Amino acid sequence: IGFIWLPSSGLRIGASVQTPTAMTITERWRWDGICQFRGVKDNLYETPDGEFTYNLRTPAIFNVGAAYTIGSFGLISADFERSNSRGMKFSDYDSAYGGNDDWYEVNNEIRKYAGATNSIRVGAEARIVPEFALRAGYNYKCYSSPEYKDVTNSFSFGVGYSSAGSFFADAAVRSTLYPVSWYYPYDDYVETRSPEVKLVKNLFDVVLTLGWRF
Repeated sequence: IGFIWLPSSGLRIGASVQTPTAMTITERWRWDGICQFRGVKDNLYETPDGEFTYNLRTPAIFNVGAAYTIGSFGLISADFERSNSRGMKFSDYDSAYGGNDDWYEVNNEIRKYAGATNSIRVGAEARIVPEFALRAGYNYKCYSSPEYKDVTNSFSFGVGYSSAGSFFADAAVRSTLYPVSWYYPYDDYVETRSPEVKLVKNLFDVVLTLGWRF
């Protein structure tokens, strides 16, 4: 549900609300094990297939943004998006199996510790000549809760080409910096703590789009 308002020439303001999504998830599993002894044939054991179905409701998403077109030279845009994970809720698929009491602790933990995700996106495009355009963008995403805070930053740059005919091409590069995290590969030792591994993740990707209009 949303709207777009054009208060003046070149200026566009919009807002939208995406309702929660209700989904049903089915998990299926089986455990396998093998025993090996010298001089004896390997023995393979497996459990019967297991299956569990439950419901999940995702939180709503709110978005507001604005864009301004500078004649035929280019445009700038910015928008803000927010969702709150506290709106998530698990429930039984079949109420005959204990109702929602089994999910009480899980849903209570979500309401107590889950947080909100806020995203800010800013972009700009400049058309140097009618056939070529330069683009740049920035995305700030922050997830905060009573327990911790994660911030992700993305930077993108691109170029676009549109011929007088039907052919067009777009190329873009994006660098995403994820928050630093720590990994503990072992349980704590008797006298000392487990070694700590610092994880620094930077995702770099390139996208190329070729197309023909018809």
